Amino acid sequence: MLLHFLVFMMMLVLSVLKRVNIRNQRISKFKNLPTDPLESPVSSALSEMLGVAGGIYLALLMLVSFLQIDIPSMVNIYGMEIEPLALISIIITLIQPYVVELKHYWGG
Repeated sequence: MLLHFLVFMMMLVLSVLKRVNIRNQRISKFKNLPTDPLESPVSSALSEMLGVAGGIYLALLMLVSFLQIDIPSMVNIYGMEIEPLALISIIITLIQPYVVELKHYWGG
């Protein structure tokens, strides 16, 4: 269980760092333009990640509701009770910046 928690935390940190890197690249393009005070890159990346996870969660919730799929309200994963749709949305959110990076790498 500790190993899984450490893997999850490592994925979370790597995903946030990737988002910070992407955000810094975007900001550097517009560095000379006057702007309002900027948030820190980490807080911006965390806010973006939370927004993406929330959007994915709502989309999955609407899909499950529309298709009338019965899913358990909670699942037990290594002693932790967690909602399946929330877990799926977090996992998708964690790997999303790497999928985008691969898409750009392969010329997509």
